[in-house]
Amino acid sequence: MALGCFMEDWWIPYDESYSMLFRSIESNLINKQELAEEFNLAFHDYETDFQKLVLESQLLISPENYSNEDNKNYIKFLLQDYLFPEQVMTSVEIEKLNVAVEDILKKDKSNDGWVLAYEVFQQLKTQEQFKDLEYFNLWKLPFFVPYKYYIDEILMTGKNYFNQNGFKESEIKIERKSIGNKDREIGYFRYNESLT
Repeated sequence: MALGCFMEDWWIPYDESYSMLFRSIESNLINKQELAEEFNLAFHDYETDFQKLVLESQLLISPENYSNEDNKNYIKFLLQDYLFPEQVMTSVEIEKLNVAVEDILKKDKSNDGWVLAYEVFQQLKTQEQFKDLEYFNLWKLPFFVPYKYYIDEILMTGKNYFNQNGFKESEIKIERKSIGNKDREIGYFRYNESLT
């Protein structure tokens, strides 16, 4: 039931989804303690079928596009910090992560600078300070997604900024793009100094 608060086809912002979850817990529709226990069990059992969990909860519009690992990371992104606030990364830790990711992206010029987030994650894990980093934390990086649309025949462009966490738009150098029909997977990052 908790994942139902985040159904992709509702097209609502995450903060509204968290409000729904909070109200469900307040009204005893969801027991937070039991949810945390179920969460821990699922993430400590290597055989958990996150694909089945996503299907049952109707979390994603096209669940067939995502691997079990994709689903696991996305569910962890949605619930981990809410259920275990004492484990949330600090703004200083996020800033260090941001600098490390920018350094990795600056070095890779193949594929027009786009690097798969899983590859960035693997490179981070080789660094002592990130040996315990979990993949879902990459969602916390300050990044933006450029967009294009037409008004009549005029092409309009813009940028949606995410996770600014005190960063000015001019300081955000990480661009993100999805993998095809997998909008709920981080996809690719690239470093781009000319974003603003």
